[in-house]
Amino acid sequence: MGTSTAPSESLQLPCTGQALRTALQRRDLRTLDELTRHLRVAGYRFDAEQLATELLLHGCASVTDAFGHRVPAYVRVPPRETPPQPRDESCGFSVAL
Repeated sequence: MGTSTAPSESLQLPCTGQALRTALQRRDLRTLDELTRHLRVAGYRFDAEQLATELLLHGCASVTDAFGHRVPAYVRVPPRETPPQPRDESCGFSVAL
């Protein structure tokens, strides 16, 4: 009836970049398989190897939805565990742990 418009939202993936990187380094493909299964069930199309490569290099990648629109997909960024401490200006340098 009308023309469809491209989606304006992005897709946050259910894993962190570090979890994906660790899984691929250990050759534990379960994390990647689970991620791709969720995306395929939701109707997204993509190349799994290219998706993993782009996520590891850039933290984001594009997938194609069921209507042919490119949708940006991002790995989840975990919240910071501790608030940043105020900087001690009396110190010449500091090391973040």
